[in-house]
Amino acid sequence: MSQKYVLLILSPFQFINALEYLHKKQIRYNNCNVVLLSERKIAVNQILNEFEEIKHFENVYIPMIGKRNYLIRFLKTKKLLQQFNRCIPIVGNLDNHWAKFVIKSSLKDIMPVVVDDGAAAIDILKLRNKNEYRTSHSKILSQKGLLEYLFLKSRKPLPVSIRFFSCFNISPSLTDELLINDFEYIKRKYQDNHSNLIDEIWVLGTPLLEKQFIIKEADDIIFDAFKVFGETRGFKVKYFVHRIEKLENNYGFEIIKNTIPFEIFYLRAKERPKYVMSYYSTSLYVLHRMKFKTKFVSIKINQNWRGKANWNRIEEVYDFYKLNGVEVININDLPYI
Repeated sequence: MSQKYVLLILSPFQFINALEYLHKKQIRYNNCNVVLLSERKIAVNQILNEFEEIKHFENVYIPMIGKRNYLIRFLKTKKLLQQFNRCIPIVGNLDNHWAKFVIKSSLKDIMPVVVDDGAAAIDILKLRNKNEYRTSHSKILSQKGLLEYLFLKSRKPLPVSIRFFSCFNISPSLTDELLINDFEYIKRKYQDNHSNLIDEIWVLGTPLLEKQFIIKEADDIIFDAFKVFGETRGFKVKYFVHRIEKLENNYGFEIIKNTIPFEIFYLRAKERPKYVMSYYSTSLYVLHRMKFKTKFVSIKINQNWRGKANWNRIEEVYDFYKLNGVEVININDLPYI
């Protein structure tokens, strides 16, 4: 009997990374169940509508979308996930309460697989290496936190050994494994090898303002700088809105409401820009590694613009990008790149 797998997915980017792992390890789709755990319809619909691969898995479950009471959805999801304790879990977010529950419920001899959920993987790998990684817990006074505490083995530790499948080449702990994700599958499937370079700047939107990681002034100043940079060079600026971003002003940019992960959009494009810019989007690093002619630029967030976030972790992302060739600049230096 062949080994079975369960994919626990929250976003399109996680799904891409899970597909890459399956192809890297030559795992058949029909040996895998997929559980789309997001409570956001837009994220689930992007996976269902944009990836034909989703049709070929053994089963696809969407347990947290619906109009039922949250408690009922929670308990039904727990019951669903309990059946996968003999499967190897492939999770897209190690800090997600459902992912932790499945990992902790797995048989002892099963090594879980964690794929990237953006640049958060940098911090996880470094902390695991120092035996300092601790997952977060929802506040017990909230309904979600109380249910997690009561039903999801929140006090049980994660397994000693985890296999990470990551594009970030950071030494794992002595008990963990690291397999590098080179995005060979999506390059082979989507890349247009005859693309032209055009006088455009593509700016990748983020939900940092919505999450209160930055203050409103930061967006205003940086967007104005993008506008001036484009005008002085005669470049069109296209702004790719993040799926949960609420853009109040278009700043004269062409607004792109993209329904597929940016990496795939870029690979398929017959015309690519001279610049792609964002704060610290993982797309900058992923595409930079693929050695395109486009220049990928990370905009550093000034200290006086910072809101509620763990900025030590974000500084680690900027440092990693610089060490690996991504240009990281202060917004005042934008005219000189």
